[in-house]
Order: sequence, then structure tokens, then C-alpha cells
Amino acid sequence: MDTYYFPRGSKQLIRVYLHAPAAAPADGYRMMVELPAALYFIDAEPVSGGTPVVEKLGTRRDGEHELTQWAIGYDMLPRPGMDLSMRWGGAGEENLGYQTALAAGGTFDWRRLSKEVTPPKGVQNVRPLVIKWQERGIVGTFWVDNVVLREKGSDVNLLARGNFDDPERGKHSYIQPEGPDGSICVKITSTPEAADRQQAVWVEDSIPIDPEKTYIVEMDVKCEGLTAPNAKPVCGLLMEAPANMAEGSYPIYTYFQDMHGTMIEVPRRSMLEVLPPLKNVRPARARISPCYYASSLVSEAVGEAYAENCRASGITWTYGQIGNNVVEHLMPHGHNVFWSIGWHPYSAPAGQREFLEAHPELQAVDFQGKPQASTFCPTWMLAEGDAVIKSLEEWMLGVLRDQPYAGANWDLEHPVVDPPTFCTCHRCIATFREFAHLAADATVTPQTLLAEHRDAWVDFRCMQNAQMAGILRDIVHKADRPVEFSLYSGYQSRRTREHYGVDWAMMADKLDFAIAGYGGDRASMEATVAALGETPFMGGEMWYLSHRDDERPAPDMRTWRNRILRQYVTSSCRGCLIWWLPPMDGGAFHATSEAAEIIAKYEDYFVHEQRCDGKVQVTGVEARNWAAFEKDGRILVLLMNFSDTPLPASVVVGDRARNVHLAPYGTEIVVIE
Repeated sequence: MDTYYFPRGSKQLIRVYLHAPAAAPADGYRMMVELPAALYFIDAEPVSGGTPVVEKLGTRRDGEHELTQWAIGYDMLPRPGMDLSMRWGGAGEENLGYQTALAAGGTFDWRRLSKEVTPPKGVQNVRPLVIKWQERGIVGTFWVDNVVLREKGSDVNLLARGNFDDPERGKHSYIQPEGPDGSICVKITSTPEAADRQQAVWVEDSIPIDPEKTYIVEMDVKCEGLTAPNAKPVCGLLMEAPANMAEGSYPIYTYFQDMHGTMIEVPRRSMLEVLPPLKNVRPARARISPCYYASSLVSEAVGEAYAENCRASGITWTYGQIGNNVVEHLMPHGHNVFWSIGWHPYSAPAGQREFLEAHPELQAVDFQGKPQASTFCPTWMLAEGDAVIKSLEEWMLGVLRDQPYAGANWDLEHPVVDPPTFCTCHRCIATFREFAHLAADATVTPQTLLAEHRDAWVDFRCMQNAQMAGILRDIVHKADRPVEFSLYSGYQSRRTREHYGVDWAMMADKLDFAIAGYGGDRASMEATVAALGETPFMGGEMWYLSHRDDERPAPDMRTWRNRILRQYVTSSCRGCLIWWLPPMDGGAFHATSEAAEIIAKYEDYFVHEQRCDGKVQVTGVEARNWAAFEKDGRILVLLMNFSDTPLPASVVVGDRARNVHLAPYGTEIVVIE
């Protein structure tokens, strides 16, 4: 049974699975949702695509509860498979994220699809992509032709290559003469063997657009047996619970109808749990920071509601980008944003791509000896690439000049040997030979790097990445106002060094702040803190709710408050990164607000240098689930219960003892004088 958590006095997005067995009608589909009558409907969010139309039908009694019946209608049921995705770009073609414009699945003959699209804020260009996304288990075939992108009210197609028949494309296995009336089109077939592999065709190179205008996207599409066995199409209903709504449990019912209003299935029962209001308390220093980039939330009302929930939950930072429909409502309240720089290591900035193409000898070389056409040799770039770094600097400082970011973060997750990537050119080999103190006649090849010098090679590449981080920090510090430079990667471990190219000990003096996540154990978090020394650091927690499949369970909001608190105190009391904002619901926001309230109340105790676990004995609670801090002769002990049963515990400091009863999933603060 699904449970939806809803703090009273708030607006929350209730995600409803669209019941869609194979025989469900694609046309005229209606999803019926019966919700507590006290809730107000605000807007619909097309989580899985399509254009949902919501209609209020009436009310009925279910025992002591009055329920309102809502019908969610679609011209065509949004099924997974074919995706026309808009790759939004900013200055210098910076990737601001992908957004589905049109999606389809199932089986149907050629039909014309159309939708209005509003570019996210800050967007300057767009590049449409026909894609079957990876890791979604999609199988079947689809055809796409005659893609149009035009301004609303205009008949001018901005896409010169939307019919796919231009000879410049050359031979492409996905381009076939199977469109309407035999025209050239995109045809993508996903076999069971390819179900988790990405298959895609760019419609067009990037074209400039006006973010203040509305655009129409159109295309011809045909599907045959296009499906994902585990997919669950979802629609979001933005509802508001009045402040005086009674707390407690309410039933919810869902079922679907055909176009004639016939009930097709027995209603499924879920529950809505009305919670106390969000705490609306914000810590002075701690950064509880969900990730959010471009406007993944389509509805402006939903974006505004998320902003209200963020603020009332104690969230004062986000990680990603400023130009979206949540952060714009938070910035007037002093909200801060980490800019995710989004620069792939050693890739050519926009102004240097032609130069790199004209100088193939400067291209990075992979372990198979293949040049990397868009990537500079890191050894050359670090030693002689002043012009390239200058282009990178101009772009970064331009972004920081135009947008009021408080921090700039480099997300570095680039493999060194797991798997091996680059660079094995003569410059890198020679520089590595010197770094590793190898004899002049020692044989060094891509093969021996892995077989004989693996650890030294990893250290060498981590050293280069740390050197590059120092360059980025110096660029950020040239901004016309103080901007903090940070880096995101995994926790300190052999895997992080090999798979992400990051050794935090090498990075420490190159950073103003450090971020890692997710899922680290206590040992790996403490190792990261130790490696960073005096550099401030915070780890991350993952709030994950898939709208595509049920392979990973929804998070348990009952443990979320304690997950944030444990991450906060273990990773040196600076904050907690959260992946990611769009799936967060009323339960996530409520538990976050509880954590923020505790942090704010005792923030003067929660200082890494005041940690004093060695002075305290705790029985009944695992070591990783409690922490002690000392201030002004007082010791505060934070105790957390992650189980669904009560937990008796005792706290002993010298000759003073305190017995504590931790409720299921409870949190207790004990202060001993």
C-alpha cells in the first residue's frame, strides 16, 4: 500500500501511478483519483509526459471520510519508449539539462504529435534529440519524422534538418526510408539485448532561442510494441491541505476508465497521512542542499510550491543552477546556490574546438591509441594550454558575472583505470615516467601502466586533476565578488581515486569547500574528513523515487530526519547534500524540516572541533547512530533510532548517567551539565 505524506498548511505534489496494463486504451484514457475532499486542486504536473487535463466530477462517502473524485484525461496515454528531448544550453553551449518535449510508446500507426514548450529560464539555445534512454528496459520499435520547432503563432520551422533527408548525415543505421509515404526518417529498434543501452539521433545542431517565448514542438511518430516492462507512467497532482485539516490517515482510491466512462478495474486503495505543519526553521550555518538544475518541474505552480516547501523545510542552499522555476522564488529570501560548473575534464571550451580539431597532436589519446577529438591532452593543457584556460576563464567568469552564484562546484567523476580512459600520448608517458621515478630504459606502454604501474598511474592522474582544480579555483576567485570554489566526488577510497580520479588529500589545499556522496559508511566519511584536514566538507544523502520503475523502493520518510542528522554530524557538521529535489514529497520535506529544527536549535554545539565521543559511554545505540559534542562544560549527545521498535538506551558521562527511551524512528537530545 502506498502512503502519501502531507504536512497541513502546505502544497504538495501527489504522484499517481497511471494504471496502464497492455490492453489499456491509448486514446481517451482517464485515470480516476479519489482524494480527501478537504484538499484543494491547484495544477497537474506531466511527470511522464503528455498533457493531462484534470476534471472534478463530484464527491462520495467512504465510511467517515468524504472523497472528491478527480478525472485525469489524456489525448494519448503517455507510455515509455520514444522521447523527443530538448537539450537546453546556456552561454558557450553550457548544458543546462534535458527536458522531454514529446514521448510515446505502445503500438499505433503514424500520427502527428504536438505540444507547447516554454524554455527554462537562462536558456539561450536548444538541440533536439530523438532518443531511447538507457537503463529503462525499453524494447520495441519506433519511427520519427518531420520534426518541427516553431514559435507559437508562426509557421516557420526553426529546424533545417527535421525531416532527416539531408545528405550531410551520411550513412546512419537509424536513418531509414520508412517514413510516411516512404520518406527518410529515424527508425530505432531496441531488442532485449539493447534494452538498457541508449540509442539516439540528434535532430539538429544547437539553434538560438528566446527564453521569453513559447514554442510549438511537432513530429510524426509511429510505434510498434514499444514498452518497458517495469515502467510506471506517472501524473502529478498539486494539492493544498488547509492549515486546519485534521491530522491522521485518509483513504485514496485510484482506477482507470475508458473513453465511455466504464470502470475497467477494481479501485486500488492507498493512504494519505496528514502531518503537522513544516517547522519553518532555518539553521544559521548548516547547508541542507538539494540538487536542482534546469526546470525539470514543468508547472510554474509546482515550482513555486517546491520553493515554499524548501524554505519551510530549512533549506537555504541548492546545488545545480540558478535559472529554474524553484530557485527564482527563493533568491529574494537570501537563498544560495552552488553552480555546477559542468565542464568535462580537459574538454575543449567552445572557443577552442576548432583549434583542437586543427591540432590533432594535442588531442588526448585513450588506452587503445585512439585520439579523443573533443579532449585536450591533460599534460599539454596543464603545461602549455594558457589560451585554452583563458577561454575557460572567460566563460566561467561570464557566468559568475551574470548570475549571483555563492559557490562554484566542479563535479569530478572521471575514471582513471576503472575503466582506463586517457591520456597515453608521448607527453603523458614521459611526464609520468618522471613522476614515478622510473628508469630511463623502463618500458612504459598503456598495457604496462595497468599491469605494472597501476597505483602510480592513479596517483599521477589524481595529481593532475588536483592541479586542474587549483586552476579552476584561481579562476573563480577572480570573480568581481567572493565566490567559493568546491569540488564534488566520491568519499575517500581506492575506488574514488581509480573510478573518479580524486584523492581528497591532494585536493585539500585547492578547495574552499568539499562535497561527497552518497551512501558512504562512517569509516569512508571519516577518512574523507581526515584527508581534507581544515577544508570544510559535507556528505550527501539520496532521496530517490523513480517515476519509471519499481526496481528501487521509495525512500522511507520515517528514517529521513535521522539520515540527514547522521550525515551532518559525521561529515563535520557543515551540511548535507540531497539527491535530488524533484522527487521530494511531503514526507521528505517534513522530515527535513524536523532535522533542520534540531540543527538550528543546537547549532552552537554541532561544531566538528567540539566532537567528544570519547568522553561519553552510550549503550543500546550503535556507535554510528550517536554523537557527542562539548561546549562550555556541557555535553550534548544526539541519539538516533533507525528501527521500527522502541530502543532503550543509557548515556554515561563520568559519574552522571541518563536513561533514554527512543521511540521508533525517534531522535533524542540529551544535555548533561
